[in-house]
Amino acid sequence: MIRGIVGGIVRWWARLSYLWQLEVEGAKGDINAATAMRNADEKRKLVVQLNSEADAIEANVTEVEAGEDVRKSAPEYQESHAAGKVRGRARFQERAGRRHSDGRGKARHGEAGKRKRVELRTGGTDVARAGW
Repeated sequence: MIRGIVGGIVRWWARLSYLWQLEVEGAKGDINAATAMRNADEKRKLVVQLNSEADAIEANVTEVEAGEDVRKSAPEYQESHAAGKVRGRARFQERAGRRHSDGRGKARHGEAGKRKRVELRTGGTDVARAGW
């Protein structure tokens, strides 16, 4: 008799917990669907805003390019730009020659650089024996 009552309560509790579990899963699905809808609406609004900003930027770029073309076609720009190119190239060649002629680059990266690295690694003892 007690077994029958306990068994009935157990079956009733199992059925109730199963239904509870189904209801919880259904509620979670509803919450997730509502969140997805809200996020999709926000994304749609953001796409519209970004497209309008991109159109404004594109219009500004076109306007700046048109102004740049007008400026570059002016005779004053042509003359100053040609003189600047020649002057700039001479300065570059002068700097390049000076950089390579003073010998600092080779000392930093050549044999002296290797010697310094070996001294740091070994404490300087093997440098004289190695013939560096």
